[in-house]
Amino acid sequence: MKQCWPVASRLHYLLALLLLVGCSIDAPPPAAPINRETALALTPSPTSTTAPTSTLTPTMTATAAPTPTTEPTEEPTEAPAATATAEPLVDVSYCRRAFGPLTAARFSARLERVKTAQTEDFDQVTFVFGNLDGQLHGEATCMLAAGWPFDADYGAGAVPGDAVIAVTLDDWAHDDLFASSPLTETTEITTGGALEGISYAARSLESRGAVLGIGLSEPRPFRIRVQTNELIVEVERNAAFPPSDDPLGQTAGDEPLLAEPIFFLQNGDVYRLQNGQARPVLETPELETGLAVSPDGTLLATCRAPADSEPFALPYETRATLWVMGVDGSDPQQLADVGGCAEPSFATSGKTIAFTANIAPSPPAVLQVWTAPVVGGEAVPTAAPDEWSRSQPHWLADGRLVYRASNDRGQSIVLVREVDGEEREVTARILTDVAYEGVGNFIVDEANNQIALEALRSADDGADLVVLRVDGTPLAVEQRGYWQRPLAFTDEGLVYLTVECPSESVMRYTVRRRPPQGSVETLVSGSTAMGIGSATAQDETLIYVRTTSAAGGVRGPMAEAGLGERAQIWTMSLDGTARAEVHSATTGITSLQSTGR
Repeated sequence: MKQCWPVASRLHYLLALLLLVGCSIDAPPPAAPINRETALALTPSPTSTTAPTSTLTPTMTATAAPTPTTEPTEEPTEAPAATATAEPLVDVSYCRRAFGPLTAARFSARLERVKTAQTEDFDQVTFVFGNLDGQLHGEATCMLAAGWPFDADYGAGAVPGDAVIAVTLDDWAHDDLFASSPLTETTEITTGGALEGISYAARSLESRGAVLGIGLSEPRPFRIRVQTNELIVEVERNAAFPPSDDPLGQTAGDEPLLAEPIFFLQNGDVYRLQNGQARPVLETPELETGLAVSPDGTLLATCRAPADSEPFALPYETRATLWVMGVDGSDPQQLADVGGCAEPSFATSGKTIAFTANIAPSPPAVLQVWTAPVVGGEAVPTAAPDEWSRSQPHWLADGRLVYRASNDRGQSIVLVREVDGEEREVTARILTDVAYEGVGNFIVDEANNQIALEALRSADDGADLVVLRVDGTPLAVEQRGYWQRPLAFTDEGLVYLTVECPSESVMRYTVRRRPPQGSVETLVSGSTAMGIGSATAQDETLIYVRTTSAAGGVRGPMAEAGLGERAQIWTMSLDGTARAEVHSATTGITSLQSTGR
């Protein structure tokens, strides 16, 4: 059943777009500009045309009664498009990309009509704008339906397909021309190709901005260009989905052997994977939300939250407690109850556990790193409360702690806490460079005193890979593609993931290894519709989580799988030649841990 948003449902004077192969339907001639009240009254005012100035913000000014009008009638369709010819598939991908001049400002235009056509390789949609004042520009991405702006209150309420080519026009002025554009409800397309419908969304209280959505049954690669007053989107009709070139999800060679068990969280419980079988270690009514394995492989540390905890509150904004137990689930004991627990981490000695706790009585969270002895003693915070929230604790072999700190100004750094309690920033050298504005996820090589981290770029929303000594000395900086994420330190070097470009549907990736000596090596490269979650290593094997998510968001940065998402655990040899799936689940898998570190 079609849905319309409140404003759109009342604008019945506009055309229903009949979109057929090689055909188009024109909108009626531009109506005289209308003020907000007249638009809400559904009838254009018969006044003469003036420069557009009004916005979608409602006003209280009274208006004259609108003059009755008749429903517009269809104009003759255009002649069929020229004979289709094969086109080279250049600049076609799932990548988010900008179009039009990057430095352009607000523009004014009326969407006159929408045309569709087909060629041998593409389904083509052309948005034709009239009365254009300025230059068409914006950004386009192929997203899953969950990414559609359902909170917008102007336009068509229904997402036009299970996947969408979303064309974002942030600088389209909300004036009278905008209000008289014909696309006000989700319109079906019956071309027999990749397209399913066209929709549109905006926020009425904003002075500019809209999203045009081209609905698809599944994600497809596309390209987009501006041609004077036309915005042309071409969707590759015959692309295979999911992509077939996905070595991280394809079995190869002999299955890498795991000498030690793997532990992880699934469905709120701790699981143990050994000899090809995954079984719960201990099933409790509560939710296990954090997990760590002691270096000697004899103990588990977990953060345990109430069973009725809201998923959005995990892991920080719920009253979890720190527990320890044997790796077989025996002798569970509560170690600390300080108001919260997340991200437990064993010291190399196995005698102390660091964890993150939220000390704020109400949102937003204020995070602190605490430590608790495994046998006897009270938990204590590592620092007095200040402007910095501390989280993600990792240990060095000599007993020092490494953790991330962030403040409410959006700054994020990495601190080392010395044995005597003094804190020292190790990211100062890279963050004094204007290239970076903060730090994302990071991992620690505790034996060699190294840190590999995501350096968040200032110029865009990507991340470079930076490897530091714990004294802050940069060892390596890699600037590749869109996002680089460290996965695991191994005896063979640092293994990390490079994502080629921002995409909300398909991730083009390369897994690389930076050996202690020598050049960077490429292990595997491909495309996937799945996400890559947490990872760890054991001996000469990388272990990683693949997850299927219908949630919106750009692929690349790590996002742990939710409880309702399908997930798999895979293993890969550190030369990339041997790969195998070792566990599959219908619920999310998080906090992957190995005893063979």
